[in-house]
Amino acid sequence: MKLKNLKEQVVIVQGASSGIGRISAKMLAGKGAKVIVSARGKNGLLSLVEEIRKDGGTAEYFVADILDFEQVKALGEFAEEKFGKIDTWVSTAGSWVTARFEDHTVEEFQRVIDVNLMGMAKTLWAAIPHLKDNLGNGADGASIILVSSMLGQMAIPLSSSYNASKFGMQGMMNSIRIEFIQENIPINLVNIMPHGTNTPIYNTGLSKIGKVPKPALPIIQPEEVGKLIVYAAENPSRDLWGAIDAFILDKAYQIVPDLVDRLLAVNSSKEGQSAEKDRSADELNNLFALVEDYRIRGDYSSDSIVDEPLVAYQTGEGDPIVLKKHLDERIEGTIAYLKSFLTDSEDSTNDQQREFTLDAIKAMKVLSKVEMI
Repeated sequence: MKLKNLKEQVVIVQGASSGIGRISAKMLAGKGAKVIVSARGKNGLLSLVEEIRKDGGTAEYFVADILDFEQVKALGEFAEEKFGKIDTWVSTAGSWVTARFEDHTVEEFQRVIDVNLMGMAKTLWAAIPHLKDNLGNGADGASIILVSSMLGQMAIPLSSSYNASKFGMQGMMNSIRIEFIQENIPINLVNIMPHGTNTPIYNTGLSKIGKVPKPALPIIQPEEVGKLIVYAAENPSRDLWGAIDAFILDKAYQIVPDLVDRLLAVNSSKEGQSAEKDRSADELNNLFALVEDYRIRGDYSSDSIVDEPLVAYQTGEGDPIVLKKHLDERIEGTIAYLKSFLTDSEDSTNDQQREFTLDAIKAMKVLSKVEMI
């Protein structure tokens, strides 16, 4: 599969009014792509197009709700009419509820599934025919880039609806990839998995914990996710990680899930996920309404990482030696922390089980080699 340089590409970006979508659209346009930005609110798109054009880029906007299939299809038709083709289709749209499972209403849980899973399905149904047409007209490859989450690989408390949607999304993508292989369709279907990212979603999402929620540490800036999206638009990829810690924790979860569950029960408690600011569940949020917060970054810039080492490595910009150093440090720290949970756990009295678990923790070093990334 060969993908075009971004200077030759037409790119759609959904969920573009704020956060990851907004910065990704600006970065893609900065690389020379013609971008069509879309979201359910017009004002954020107007200001974004103005910014891109002011910087010398080419941009158009199209208002479309990801849940309205007719609007999503019309987005693709608009791009074809404006620029004659679509090379890459990006969707960063998403919804979030911070609440215990039992504190969700049926409608709230369903809404998150609808936006994060069914919305992405509708994107795929709309995007694939357009990209196939482009391939039929002589293109060697095309891309669909969907932003999911590391929470599609492992779960944390207070995010059951979000976890369910992201697990479903990644399963859907895996199935479609196999169908592409069976049918010899050169579409690059990419899964972007951010870690806790400093976007306004924590301010605009529904919180039922009495506080404004905050992203999990280590926090990354949305620009880091934008780098992965820009890279995937030009380079065939599969899964791209937003943070080295997310990668390592996922490997640990595959080996010793019970132990990681206990770790997360402590580290991802209600207190651990709460900022200082109070927030009522009755306050305006974007689960059903439109909240006009068009910032790229949220409130945690002072705690956020720029130039994340795994992002740099995956995009071909990082030094493998530097990454290996970070990996070794994080692996040793994770192993020590997991061992402390094993030692302190009251239900780890079986010697055979303890030995097995310790051996499994040591195996993280093998599974987390740089070559596997």
